Amino acid sequence: MRVAVLGFKGRMGHEVVKTVLREVDLELVAVLDHAPQEKNINEVAGFSNLDVPVFGDLEKLLTSVELDAVVDFTTPKVGYSNTKLVLTHGVSPVVGTTGFTPEQITELTELAASKKNWCDYCAKFCSWSSSYDAVCTKSSEVFPRCRDIGASSR
Repeated sequence: MRVAVLGFKGRMGHEVVKTVLREVDLELVAVLDHAPQEKNINEVAGFSNLDVPVFGDLEKLLTSVELDAVVDFTTPKVGYSNTKLVLTHGVSPVVGTTGFTPEQITELTELAASKKNWCDYCAKFCSWSSSYDAVCTKSSEVFPRCRDIGASSR
């Protein structure tokens, strides 16, 4: 699975990058930062042996790199718009960013279903999807410990 990580310089994003690199069936193909100073992740301490492009624009990343999934650990300010754009491009998002409203989650669920895609909202380990079983299968490949704590309240 070809994966991009959004917010890779943050504490959680950095951990996601390391997790993706440890998994044999995942390939890190791009990372995104809101204001990158570097063009490649090998310019970042701890990643000197990698050759992965750094993007500052999500649209450019989505049109430049072939992806299966995007992991978003950015901020609530951009997480929703990132997820919507990722789904619009037919890529499956795994979202660790918090702060989505129930209305936004409903909208993204419907968009994912219309694209015949999966979308996993893992903020605070809570998952959602119109096709929950498929999401659990896909997200467990990326986040083996991701579980649905909020299912009984939906």
